[in-house]
Amino acid sequence: MKWFVPLVLVLVQCCKAHAEDAPTLHRTCSSIEMKVQNVKYSIERQEHDTVGALDLRIATDPSSVEGERVVRLVCQLSKEFAPERVIRAWIFDDKTAARRLLLQFEDQERHGDYLWHLRGYYELNREGNSEYVEFVFPIYHDHLLQLSRQKVVLSR
Repeated sequence: MKWFVPLVLVLVQCCKAHAEDAPTLHRTCSSIEMKVQNVKYSIERQEHDTVGALDLRIATDPSSVEGERVVRLVCQLSKEFAPERVIRAWIFDDKTAARRLLLQFEDQERHGDYLWHLRGYYELNREGNSEYVEFVFPIYHDHLLQLSRQKVVLSR
């Protein structure tokens, strides 16, 4: 376990470096909805912050946090929470991690274990007319595990 937290930090740094090079894709919900079926997910935590934004912790299966399936998931969220003006959702591939991870408290017990399950982030601001999802997925590169990061901007 002593090596686990440094490994996570190294992977996060690798992910940041790849994020700068990663292209931003543009998609529309209508095009994705025609190709991809609904994605099953559960809301593990839901609360409004002090300015009224809805913060969600979403759990889904690991196959649903990549590519078009994660875009389909966030399209479902924007429809389900249509009255909300701002939505921020952290997407996990594990229910326990979605429920328990305290992102800002790195000294939390099992923080590194839970952090491995954080796979994406979604933000919708209806007033600012912006909507995007970012997600990470593991790749094998130069004989090591690395994380690749993808950003998808959604338009109506």
